[in-house]
Amino acid sequence: MVSSTQERQEKIIEYLNKNGSIRIGDMMQMFGVSDVTVRKDLICLEEQGLLVRTHGGAEHTKRTRQNYSYQKMLNSHREEKEEIGEVVAEYIKDRSSVIISPGTTNVYIAQKLASRNHLLVITNSHRIMDVFENSYHTNIIFLGGMLNTAERSTYGEDTTEQLGKYMADVAILSVDGISAKGGITVFEAPEAGVYKKMIQQSNKVIVAADHTKIGNTSLSAVGALSDIDLIVTSKKADKDQIKEIQSLGVEVILI
Repeated sequence: MVSSTQERQEKIIEYLNKNGSIRIGDMMQMFGVSDVTVRKDLICLEEQGLLVRTHGGAEHTKRTRQNYSYQKMLNSHREEKEEIGEVVAEYIKDRSSVIISPGTTNVYIAQKLASRNHLLVITNSHRIMDVFENSYHTNIIFLGGMLNTAERSTYGEDTTEQLGKYMADVAILSVDGISAKGGITVFEAPEAGVYKKMIQQSNKVIVAADHTKIGNTSLSAVGALSDIDLIVTSKKADKDQIKEIQSLGVEVILI
């Protein structure tokens, strides 16, 4: 039996993503709760833009499907990403300025940094910004630009131009591929330009990646391995690739 509010709401979103609509009576049976409890869940989810309430139930929205897909990515290799987050956070000192790119691994890093004192965080990701919502001792610079609605991040000339106004202590990048041959890569070509600028506007570059990204080469080049100071990944990563990367002078931490 699903008991907690979070679990119920996740199940509602999952059901809507698969079926398009849901009835209050069905939810009462699924969760063993009253209609009052179900209505409270629907109101909460509607306020987040994740569904639209209808007479006797609810229907999905475009964001429902996007959020469901995102939650699947966020939970993929979750334990690994959380451990990477803990290690990377140790490299960020209080009163540092930090550029944080979009990416699910970076969400876990941001969660570890949210309790720090007097950080300046520069990001083009709404999801990263949301993590720091209640971090009253952290200043946030959100970079404007064209909006990637699926990723909830910005890109384009306006984004890179604004980035050029700042110089950060550290950039933390979450990318789609890291390999000895291909260097650092992401899938979306417009976003590659933003990542390149993040590297240029920081004194130190840390790439945080789960093991599936090691040895992978995605569509759009961001930079060479020589642009990176540190890679934090898992011991599950391809050992031959790790050796090749290290032979090029890049420090790699395996957790």
